[in-house]
Amino acid sequence: MAPIAFLGTSVASGSVLIAIPLVVLPIAAISFARSGQAWRSIGGGASSSSAGDDSRATKEAEVRQMVEAKAYRRARRGESFDVDAEVQRRLADLIGWDG
Repeated sequence: MAPIAFLGTSVASGSVLIAIPLVVLPIAAISFARSGQAWRSIGGGASSSSAGDDSRATKEAEVRQMVEAKAYRRARRGESFDVDAEVQRRLADLIGWDG
């Protein structure tokens, strides 16, 4: 294959295949090295559990929501499920609270 004329010089396609990674790899490495803070902030929005609100009421509401979803699925299968007892058991397991 004949070399391609580019800006008054001839460039062989093999040279291009080598030159592109040599230009792109340092840029990618610098971008990756500077992205640490962005990766640490992922999932840390206002609704995340690390937003500072770790009260008992918040944890209990989150656990209750999860347990009620489980109870709903069991009810659809015809099984019985005590939501309050399960919430208290999970809270005790989670953080040692007695209800």
